[in-house]
Amino acid sequence: MVDLVQLHAAVAWQTLHFVYTQPGLYAGAACLLLLEWLLPARPGQRMLRVGLAQDFLWVGVQTVAHVLVLAAWVGVLTAVYQTHLSALTLTGVAALPIALKWPLWVLAIDVLDWTHHWVKHKAPWLWHFHAVHHSQPELNLFTDMRYHPGEYFVSRTLVTFPLLMLQANVAEVLYLSLAHQWYSRFVHASIRTNLGPLRFLLVTPQSHRIHHSIEPAHHDRNFGVIFSLWDRIFGTHWAGANEYPATGIPDRGFPLERSASALAMATTLVRQLLYPFTAIARSLLAHPGTEHASLRARSARAGGESHRGVRLRRAVPDGARGEIPSRPTAARSPARDSPPPPRRARASPRPARRHGTRRPSRARPE
Repeated sequence: MVDLVQLHAAVAWQTLHFVYTQPGLYAGAACLLLLEWLLPARPGQRMLRVGLAQDFLWVGVQTVAHVLVLAAWVGVLTAVYQTHLSALTLTGVAALPIALKWPLWVLAIDVLDWTHHWVKHKAPWLWHFHAVHHSQPELNLFTDMRYHPGEYFVSRTLVTFPLLMLQANVAEVLYLSLAHQWYSRFVHASIRTNLGPLRFLLVTPQSHRIHHSIEPAHHDRNFGVIFSLWDRIFGTHWAGANEYPATGIPDRGFPLERSASALAMATTLVRQLLYPFTAIARSLLAHPGTEHASLRARSARAGGESHRGVRLRRAVPDGARGEIPSRPTAARSPARDSPPPPRRARASPRPARRHGTRRPSRARPE
């Protein structure tokens, strides 16, 4: 039985090693930054920006999360599987040659990633955690590490059991995870490319930018991580291959980074970690006793207007981050905004006749 606790500990150590000591990380980052400079997704985008620095800080958060949280949680899941679900193990998979096992594992991991990604968009409370990842208006190669640790309780639960069923090997899955991590950095980079014909098979920087788009029409599209075929199969693929919209979330109350100073970034990181809990509390206070629809799902209706008449404001685009209002403004319905139609002039009423009187007859000519 595969020891996935060892796997996550190895991934955490490799992440820490690559981030702080491995020259390969900086060489790869330099290549992606060069592509951003040569093929910018948004005209006038800055190379070194505060969003890039903040997301690099999130890499350390992920390392700590893997070591202190995920390893323990995967250990619990592994014990549950070994005790109650071991009969589901596909014993013949371990005997397959590498040429068959690796494609099987890659496809299995990718469809499972698509599944938990879809769940986090559709479950209202889970969306508040996933919104931390989507809040970045300055996509960059490290945005793929901008994940709240709370998300992993869902994603690892949905991925761990099938990997145990397939008897995934720790070392081999580790190599696949590292390759997956670098490809995810590539598709999150702000690069203007759709990879041409390869887009029909693979997720691209352009297609994944659609997934992060602020535009309501793009919401809940392109959930794929490596392969785009799952979105095509399940009807969530966005066909436009040359669109490069602005990114972010509609909630302007999100604690977005504004300064690259160490103190400001650390303070912002703490506020971002607390954001899902404050967002859930606000939703419960705003609509007690009812399930609160996620901000992203609500903003997809009628160009950002929710079903309760509250207009959700868009995140501030690049270079225009100003004051954030404390609460959203109420939206008026289109019927109230348009002027009332002009009334037709009514004819003056005829004088009432008294009872018993007769209408005077016209005099006949002699």
